[in-house]
Amino acid sequence: MHFYSTPLRELLLLPLAFSLSMPPGLALTESGWVFKQDSARYGRLTCYVTKSRFRMDAMDLRLHIRAPFKMISMYNTDTRLKYSISVESIAERLGLRKLTDKDKKAGTREVLRLTEKRTIAGFACQGYASEHVKANKQVVPRLKIYATKALNLPKSMEYACARLTDCPPGIGFPLRLQYFESCTDEATQKRGYKLTQLLNTLKAEETDLDDSIFKEPTGFKNARDETEIIMGGTAF
Repeated sequence: MHFYSTPLRELLLLPLAFSLSMPPGLALTESGWVFKQDSARYGRLTCYVTKSRFRMDAMDLRLHIRAPFKMISMYNTDTRLKYSISVESIAERLGLRKLTDKDKKAGTREVLRLTEKRTIAGFACQGYASEHVKANKQVVPRLKIYATKALNLPKSMEYACARLTDCPPGIGFPLRLQYFESCTDEATQKRGYKLTQLLNTLKAEETDLDDSIFKEPTGFKNARDETEIIMGGTAF
């Protein structure tokens, strides 16, 4: 039988000694951010973001996304229902930037144009304008986006966040979204556009996030679909 030398034996026992010295109930933490946001769809939001996990709270609705950022787990804490759905399934239903088959056949294309830079909730953001350009050069504005790359999130997480907010991938983490809604001036009857706010970040704090924040609820029943989850406690 081979015996370890005394220094090596002590080294191997260090992890056990460390675990025994930790106070009971002390949870692990991960550096991340807490965002306070306003959403046209969900109302006031609180988002917890790290480089490996994401959680969003909106009234009775809670969403969890974790690596590899392909699926969303949805919970209604009032009705105690849960539902899982792929990021792509939700993204395919978003239509603010989406070109129809008719648009494509007519030669319409999307152009993403750089606009101004600005600081939102302490983050340096690049502005973008998503526009539909028709074959006759007519420009139809769709979205105004401000996004930041300061979080240095994994590409797969940035991609999921972009898909879920109808933003083009590769521009960073979206902090403000505005939609160009067509309207008619009642006095002049001239047609134009007005900006409707879809998402706005009010406050952001960098902090250590307790592992328990990302622990998903248990004891929930399966919902029929995501509509049952959302309508159960959060109106559109």
